[in-house]
Amino acid sequence: MDYERALISAADGNALLFTGAGFSLGATSLNGNKFPMGKDLARELCGRAGLPLTDDLKTASNHYLKVREPDELIEFLKSTFTVRKCSDAHRLVAQVPWKAVYTTNYDDVMEIAGRDSGRKYTPITLGDEPRLHRDSTASVVHINGFIDRLTRVTLLTEFKLTNVSYLTEQFRKSEWCDLFLHQLRSAQAIFFAGYSLYDLDIQEILFADRSLREKTFFIQKEGMTEQELFFSDLRDFGTILPIGIEKFGADLNGVDPAAINSDKSLVLVGLDEVKLPASPEAATAEDVYSLLLRGESNLDLLFAQQVSGKHNAYLFERDGQARYVANARNYMVVGDLGNGKTTLLRALSAAFLKDGRRCFWVKDETYDCHNEIDAVLKLPEPVVIVFDNYTRKLPLIEYVNFKRREDTTLVFAARTLLHKNFQEDLYYKKIRIDVSRTVEIDCNKLSKAELDNLSIYFSTFGLWGTRAAEPLRSKLNYLRGRCNSELHAILLDLLASPDIRARFSSLFGEFDGSREVSKTLIATFCLNLLNITQPSAHTIAAITGDGTVFSPAFKLNSVLKQFFNSDRDVITPKSPALAEFCLKNFPKPLILVDCLIEICTATRKKADTERRFEISKYYWDIYRDMASFSTVRRMLPDDGKRELLIRFYEGLRPIALERENPLFWLQYAMARMDQPQQGDLEQAAKYLDTAFALAKAKKNFTTVDIETQQARLFLEHALHTANSATEAYAYFMQANARLAKITKEEIYKSEPYRPMHNFEQFYAKFGAHFDDTQCKGLYDAFDYIMQNIKKLPQRVADEPVIITARRIIREVLAKLDMRLRRTV
Repeated sequence: MDYERALISAADGNALLFTGAGFSLGATSLNGNKFPMGKDLARELCGRAGLPLTDDLKTASNHYLKVREPDELIEFLKSTFTVRKCSDAHRLVAQVPWKAVYTTNYDDVMEIAGRDSGRKYTPITLGDEPRLHRDSTASVVHINGFIDRLTRVTLLTEFKLTNVSYLTEQFRKSEWCDLFLHQLRSAQAIFFAGYSLYDLDIQEILFADRSLREKTFFIQKEGMTEQELFFSDLRDFGTILPIGIEKFGADLNGVDPAAINSDKSLVLVGLDEVKLPASPEAATAEDVYSLLLRGESNLDLLFAQQVSGKHNAYLFERDGQARYVANARNYMVVGDLGNGKTTLLRALSAAFLKDGRRCFWVKDETYDCHNEIDAVLKLPEPVVIVFDNYTRKLPLIEYVNFKRREDTTLVFAARTLLHKNFQEDLYYKKIRIDVSRTVEIDCNKLSKAELDNLSIYFSTFGLWGTRAAEPLRSKLNYLRGRCNSELHAILLDLLASPDIRARFSSLFGEFDGSREVSKTLIATFCLNLLNITQPSAHTIAAITGDGTVFSPAFKLNSVLKQFFNSDRDVITPKSPALAEFCLKNFPKPLILVDCLIEICTATRKKADTERRFEISKYYWDIYRDMASFSTVRRMLPDDGKRELLIRFYEGLRPIALERENPLFWLQYAMARMDQPQQGDLEQAAKYLDTAFALAKAKKNFTTVDIETQQARLFLEHALHTANSATEAYAYFMQANARLAKITKEEIYKSEPYRPMHNFEQFYAKFGAHFDDTQCKGLYDAFDYIMQNIKKLPQRVADEPVIITARRIIREVLAKLDMRLRRTV
């Protein structure tokens, strides 16, 4: 973005302003002097109190208060930082309808200049709650405190007389920093006026996301030399304009109102537009190795394959690539971790581009991009909007579905289980996406054609390793049998091979370094497993509770660079399979679990503000998914998994809010039922009772998942604690009472059928010992469930969980029928 376009964005209310100490130059205070910089203020305090001189403001203020009264300091600060008169340039800047205004200054220059120019600004400090001001554009957030709110109390709390590093750390940990980062990302342009690193160290807080640099402008003093510009620390973070505040104000005032209305350029913040490469290349074996094992996608190669129509040139051909239907309005791509969902989305995007459509991806950390959506929907070409991780973006999807044109295509993607949980809202209740015009693509199982393609693909690029000389039939049997026709399992097995594992030895060596580095690596792995593929460094710092990710030593580590993407200064694993492989093979499992506990605790702390403002819901979603039983179980090593699961949930139990959360006790109960030992099932029963009681006390909280696990608990009792067939039968009937009710009422849920996978083992263990009456009771119970399965919508009945349950129940019914016939 150029300066002129940024000025138009500011005049149109779409730019953020951040002022530093240099912005206030030209204004005078009540005592008739200029406003002092931090070092000058420190020396002034020392001189007034007869103290040894220091440039450290924190030291100077602390020493001052040891020899002088707080009221004296307050009186001096008010006379020093309260405005008597501001300049015309200040008034010109203040009259702009800024999207948000932040400042490190104590003074009221912006407020007074706004008043003089007819715009009222409300001063805000970090002591105020963001939820009360998040939609207010006519406010100034004073990060270090505001002079007009200086009292004996605020002098010791929100008024910051301290050094830059401390200010930076305090702001980064505040709720306001989340809102600040959100507003930075959603702004079309960002202006820093009179700012320097002595105001606030933006290198850590602000520009961890370097994608902001192209829309950021630093208004600096006039007359900077070429050498000063070249060596300025700010040039890495945006465009430096040595024009001064007066010229900046004049430029803002000079924006032609007609330019605001006539400017039709598409400025994207919350969306990314996907474009075809200019010059296609040929993929090498190293490109394919990086794609599969490191997750390093080369979009140019992927799109080139799609456009050229060549098979297996870079990406092995998937059936989903042929599911492109010209008149379909929606596409739904579902798949479990590492089964190629996101790569298939990119291949579909290339197909749309080839068809003459424009394609836009909604970013993960997007909140208020409604204006961008409106602009995209007004484009003359047909458009495609892609929602990866769609379950986190339902309100935005509802808006888009309402505003869309007939030629607008929406593409959704989600993990399989999440889609099952949210498909009712998407298709039938809240949003009402037309399911009859939706193409659904399941990535989980590779078809025969896909397995054939993959075998050829592996041979072409030399990926078979020790299996290279085996006949094709043997290779296919390996892919179907050992790897269960799942791409994720194939990649994990490939990673576990000795030659590939040796390539990762240097990465595992990093785990033996500092605890902070290990925790940061674990956090990035976790985010990747949650399909958050482009988290900001701020997000990583927030969920770890420290700033290791910002350190140059971490970013420049030569080992990490081999395995992690660092675009936009974001450190993220290059492959979900790699992330899972590293977690499951973590050299010190106890440290792994303890780090996971610390990460979840820090994330839950951020999520505590969920009800206060929308940004923190992002952290709540991360916490909810990260602490779920299915996710944690996937992260942990197989050896000692039961003990590690219990250690993890026991580590979360001290969180007060979690003890009030029904889902926490549900997950803990599931951990206790995983490979249960003596006493585990009794503990699980208590936790499920706790979960049920807490859920019933909450308005509109569904208890279906809890009741499903209660049914499972009785089946586990039948398998592990029952001493006779009669006792096992009693447990089964208690489980059946719950499952019969749930499966009759919940026709869109498949999870209630998962406990039925235990029916086979249950009957194998006790079937020969049941009497005729018990066999008849079992037959009726199984037949009732089978009738409920027959009433399921076809899309639910075709899910693997239901297919397995149906098969098991049919087999047991056949055995019971034969048994009952013999007794007639």
